[in-house]
Amino acid sequence: MKLISEKKGTELLTLARASIFNEKSRVLDTQLSPFGAFITLFVNGKERGCAGNPYPKSSLNRLVQECAIFAATKDPRFPKINNNESNDTDILLSILTYPKVIKPEEIIIGVHGLIVTQGSHSALHLPHVAKEYGWDVETLLQKTCLKGDLPKDAWKQDVEISSFETQRFFEELRTKKIPPIRKIIPPI
Repeated sequence: MKLISEKKGTELLTLARASIFNEKSRVLDTQLSPFGAFITLFVNGKERGCAGNPYPKSSLNRLVQECAIFAATKDPRFPKINNNESNDTDILLSILTYPKVIKPEEIIIGVHGLIVTQGSHSALHLPHVAKEYGWDVETLLQKTCLKGDLPKDAWKQDVEISSFETQRFFEELRTKKIPPIRKIIPPI
């Protein structure tokens, strides 16, 4: 799915890197974005942080900056990424369509990312996660519920299920690599 141009995606990756490693970066775009964003960081091929927001409340540039900084410095699962790791860090940027409520039978693995919400509990999985781990729709729904601190079968009851699609950008020009396939235990 093409949401933004390749040129814009490359500019956003450059902005994300500059934001993480304290280089001078300025936000040129102030127009409210119709898209969400999600940043995943890899150091030496291993995941070291991620952050995102599917509900845009600022420009895409600002959102990417905020997600990149949060992923590098505030993801509680990982140590902070420091400037010495700059050359070993790869950035995966996912641009997200605005989430829409979906029925479980409409979910397509590898196409739809999911958000489950119940009260103050919410969790998200990007479309490629289920495909990488070989999950079926029910497993994806269960894992997303568990990630949101809900019972695994909460999706069968009073839970809002929303889907989104993504366009992914990876620093291929810088690294000549593709995003690493996760070699860790699957997320909840």
